[in-house]
Amino acid sequence: VEGFDLDINPHDNKYGVIEWSTFIEGRSYDENNKPTRENLQDLKFLAQRLFDENYDCILVDFKDGAGDMFKNGNALIKIIQWANQNKTSDEELVVLGASMGGLLARYALRTMELEGCNPCTKLYGTFDSPHQGANVPVALQYAIKNFTHISTMARDGYSFLYKPAAQQMLMDNLTDANKVERNKWQNHLDAIGHPQLPKRIALTNGSPNGSTNA
Repeated sequence: VEGFDLDINPHDNKYGVIEWSTFIEGRSYDENNKPTRENLQDLKFLAQRLFDENYDCILVDFKDGAGDMFKNGNALIKIIQWANQNKTSDEELVVLGASMGGLLARYALRTMELEGCNPCTKLYGTFDSPHQGANVPVALQYAIKNFTHISTMARDGYSFLYKPAAQQMLMDNLTDANKVERNKWQNHLDAIGHPQLPKRIALTNGSPNGSTNA
């Protein structure tokens, strides 16, 4: 399940920069068709290992990868149901999410459990997922805002803060000062907890030493 992915150009038939070629070839291109996200180039090795182990892989690439997380989480539920209905064996699913994708995987699997629908998933994993909230320093947000009148890049960057998923994940967001959307999402996530049926794993690419790490 992909993470936060912005679709800057809605007319190019691409849903952001993360797509199937990113997963199987390690290649990703921005809206101007220039190579980007070079840190994802090793994904192709993961994909090849999964194919060698005879896994069928589905990359969940949301039409709006920065859209409302409740909406995208419910879409993921339908995808999990579709995968279970169309698989050709009794093997249970493995659902993994990167960053925001891990939160959506958590929401989808746990919601299914609470509604009495077994997700038939043996493993649930999250990678660098902000279960307690994401952080973009407020000072940086103000700096970007102050340059919006002279920089297109700054205007684009500040506009991202208005995206529903940004308002839901960021612990502090200048565009949602009262944290209405933030609290609505986090309170719900805390209330439902984590999936209980599958084995649970979590990986982080950050430092384990900070007392306030999310």
